[in-house]
Amino acid sequence: MSPTEIAATARQLRLLYPGALAWYGTHTHRWWAMVPGHPRLLEAPTSEALELLLVSRLWTHQEHRVARAARSARRPRVLPPRPRPRAYPRRPVTA
Repeated sequence: MSPTEIAATARQLRLLYPGALAWYGTHTHRWWAMVPGHPRLLEAPTSEALELLLVSRLWTHQEHRVARAARSARRPRVLPPRPRPRAYPRRPVTA
């Protein structure tokens, strides 16, 4: 691929998946992407494979976010119990 084709493909991936940053590694000769909210970089040998990864990760990430929000809305937040005060005062340490 020529540098012009690489730049055009990377731009197209960024337009198709807003928020995702995609690029071609000139030293690794692999396609890379960074998705907001995803803990790891995505890596693929071709731009088509990277696009499939982006679709699967964005869908999965969105699906988990929605499920997490639904769970937290259903479940009231329970605070841990406070420690009980001691019944007797502590004695000072003497040497």
